[in-house]
Amino acid sequence: MEQQDDTSTKNNILQIEPHDNNLLTVDMLLDSYEKYGIGWLQQTMDGLLAARHSRRFMSSLTEEERGEYVRKQAERLGFL
Repeated sequence: MEQQDDTSTKNNILQIEPHDNNLLTVDMLLDSYEKYGIGWLQQTMDGLLAARHSRRFMSSLTEEERGEYVRKQAERLGFL
């Protein structure tokens, strides 16, 4: 009888596939929204949009233009 209870319990557990730890899930966004409010969500979404725009911009450059852009940014930030 106890064996059957274990099996039925295991069958009722929602199985979630492993995912990339860098992935920001909808559940993570909603949990943080509940905890920290709309300001946190707005900042997070602004950051995600900026990252997407940056990625698209960098993808539009040639290898030479990309290298020049990175060098100028490093100079501007004081790394060179």
